[in-house]
Amino acid sequence: MKKLQGRVVCATNDKTVAVEVVASPPTQVQAPRPQEEEVPGHDPENLFKVGDFVQLEKSRPSKTKTFLAVPVAARNAPKPVDPVPSALLDLPPSNPSSSPRRRRNDRNPSSDSPSLPPPPPLSPGLCVKFPSFAVAVIV
Repeated sequence: MKKLQGRVVCATNDKTVAVEVVASPPTQVQAPRPQEEEVPGHDPENLFKVGDFVQLEKSRPSKTKTFLAVPVAARNAPKPVDPVPSALLDLPPSNPSSSPRRRRNDRNPSSDSPSLPPPPPLSPGLCVKFPSFAVAVIV
């Protein structure tokens, strides 16, 4: 029997899931691109949600569905979480200034780089001029 595997992309209909099946095309002269096809599958107990991996098994065809959706246990199982060693939990917070490399967005405002003073508050009726245009504040 024909079996396909794919990811559920739509599970809104009752007892039906839409599964995206990726198939490699036959060898071509140019670079082959994977072909994606959306195949409807029968989900009698509404078990699957979007993102689940399923295996589609050929079954007796109905008007719209030819495949029965069966879970793939290895892909849907939750991944085990390793416990955090107790030695890592007692670490003091890291100091970003002592690190050898800093990212562009991790700049300290108290660093040696020159900073601009804050702009003066606007008073009523004051005209503020900018290099490309003028803005008048009317009160």
